[in-house]
Parts: sequence; structure tokens; C-alpha cells
Amino acid sequence: MKIPIILSVVLGIIYSTVVILCVPFLFNNGNYITVISAALPLILIIAYIVKIVKENKNDS
Repeated sequence: MKIPIILSVVLGIIYSTVVILCVPFLFNNGNYITVISAALPLILIIAYIVKIVKENKNDS
């Protein structure tokens, strides 16, 4: 039960770090931050789907 909580915290830290690192690029190149912002939710959704699949395999 603790693994999803740890996974959420790690993903949150990664998301925050990437956003902080990309803020300077927002003023230099708007396209870069747009690509990163679009990709991160997809990564989070994929990670969530993988987590659900692993839980379903453990239940069966």
C-alpha cells in the first residue's frame, strides 16, 4: 500500500524539478516549456496505468 504513495511523491518531485528547471526557458523559448508541459501529464498518466496493471496482476 505504501508503494503508490511513494510513487506519487517521487513523480511530484520530478514534476516540480523539471518545471523549476524549465522556467528560465519560458522567457527564451516559449515552445520548449510548452512541449515539456504537454509531455509531463502524459508521463503521469502512463505511470498511473502501469501502477493499476501491476495491482491487477498482484490480485489475480
